[in-house]
Amino acid sequence: MRTYERQLEGEEPSVAVQLEEQPSEPIPTLEDIAFDGSWKEVDRVEFNRMYHEKLRACKVGSDGCARNEGKLVLLAIGTFKSVLDGANQGEAIWSDSFMDSVHALGYSMLIPDNEEELYTMWREYHDQVELIVWNRVRDCQNLSADNTCVQSDPDIPLAPPNATHLNIPLWCVAQVTILCFASTARFGTEFNDTFVSHPHRKIFNLHFWNSPDHPYGSPFTLSPEDYSTWTPPAHGRDNYYLGYSLERTCTKVPYVAHPSRPRQAYVYAKYLRFFDEKNYILRNTTEDDSSEAFAKSNFFQDLSANANMTFVAKMHHNEGSSLDGPPRGIVELSNSMHNRTAFQYAVSNSRVLVGVGNPALSPTPWEALCLGVPFVNAILGWDGADPDDRSRWSAQQEGVLFLGVGEPFVYNVKIGDRLGLEAAIRKALDTPIDRFIPPQMKMTALIERTRKLVETDWRPVAREQLLRIAAERRV
Repeated sequence: MRTYERQLEGEEPSVAVQLEEQPSEPIPTLEDIAFDGSWKEVDRVEFNRMYHEKLRACKVGSDGCARNEGKLVLLAIGTFKSVLDGANQGEAIWSDSFMDSVHALGYSMLIPDNEEELYTMWREYHDQVELIVWNRVRDCQNLSADNTCVQSDPDIPLAPPNATHLNIPLWCVAQVTILCFASTARFGTEFNDTFVSHPHRKIFNLHFWNSPDHPYGSPFTLSPEDYSTWTPPAHGRDNYYLGYSLERTCTKVPYVAHPSRPRQAYVYAKYLRFFDEKNYILRNTTEDDSSEAFAKSNFFQDLSANANMTFVAKMHHNEGSSLDGPPRGIVELSNSMHNRTAFQYAVSNSRVLVGVGNPALSPTPWEALCLGVPFVNAILGWDGADPDDRSRWSAQQEGVLFLGVGEPFVYNVKIGDRLGLEAAIRKALDTPIDRFIPPQMKMTALIERTRKLVETDWRPVAREQLLRIAAERRV
């Protein structure tokens, strides 16, 4: 109870009035908002309806328009749709995480079902669009004159409703004109800001691999890993490092104390054919060229018996493999493991995650570390003259490699080194770790990179890239 002095009607000014303080609600942090995934528990139609209402209210100046709600991020890649369907492939996990960060910052989002719907959304909200994430942009390098990505007139800010060309001020448009319509392209100092129209309208592409994938090159290619840290320098070293965070989902899975876990190793192979490929961790080409022979070896069966442990796995079978099933000694789990939550619980109850060489760059090793499970990383290539030079290594998960994460969190094992693999598994079985999340994979870090992406004026970068490309084409 706090005492306030104020004058009441008909009383002397000195009257003291006691007012009961009401406990205030704690203000949620951006991280708290990002960690609430309930707003995505709807289908795409309901998801869009929710944001259409917010955008239209903001458009007419409603008092209920919260900060940033009137600003739109268009998510025009299929993986954003699959997020709402519960997909768990790497690209969907990345897209899911990005949506969390956009939501935390308060921006509105729409997910078009196809290009026609994207164009319809653009027509209605063109003055509210802050960012378009669209993998269609890569096609701008090979467009014909009737393609809808191309502006028909650079001085028309918006096409009429039934126009063939929409005049979306996408950064791809200027380059498209250079590549496909050189006779009307604007080179050098003739570059006109009206050509890209609005300063905060930009299109970027989500690209999982370590290379640029946008007509304007690396600055407009969003990457899941920080390729600038890789050695030797990766082709995508200048990509925009957006990254992702698994913190919201993996921290919801309880940490299992090491003594409570069975002596179990989860063998991570997304597809059965990964046991039958040249990158398979047990493959040693100096002994035999038959990859199938390695897949059918008794390594897992023998180690299970000798180390009193169990290997478990779940993979898709219908991907062109010549194998009937996983190697002997690996117990295949039920189909429920294709559900992400069931998969997380299976990994969290294991003592080590064993990579077999593929899939590359998967989020799963990071997820295992967040669950407190160490990872065996297959080293796929190295310098024969100096095999210990890590800067010359290539690996199944190069993100953990070039971040420098070592034992007891990550065990690096060269393919074909069966003794090394056995030693790593045995050591990991008996060496517990806590949850591990690198600083750059915290949700707060992702939110800040997303804020920078959306709020930066990318026109100077676009202009620089445009002039560089134009100069290169003159040579």
